[in-house]
Amino acid sequence: MKFKTGTEIIKKGTFSDEVFFIMQGVVLSQISGRRFTTGAMIGISEVALKIRSRQDTFKCVTNTFMLKYKKKDFLDIMSKHK
Repeated sequence: MKFKTGTEIIKKGTFSDEVFFIMQGVVLSQISGRRFTTGAMIGISEVALKIRSRQDTFKCVTNTFMLKYKKKDFLDIMSKHK
């Protein structure tokens, strides 16, 4: 998936059912100010810990390309690599 600079990828308080893997670009956590770059994953905490709503908002700092995994698919992949 391609996202333009300034696009909100994850919004705090929304339902957490996806995990994103950053293939290229920079994404900013609005709460901590931490920048996530190529190779990082966002949205994983809520999915892995079974938290129903997002705890942070993430915005693209640059044009960004990411892979998106649905919760079920991500958990299936993780269960095969314990």
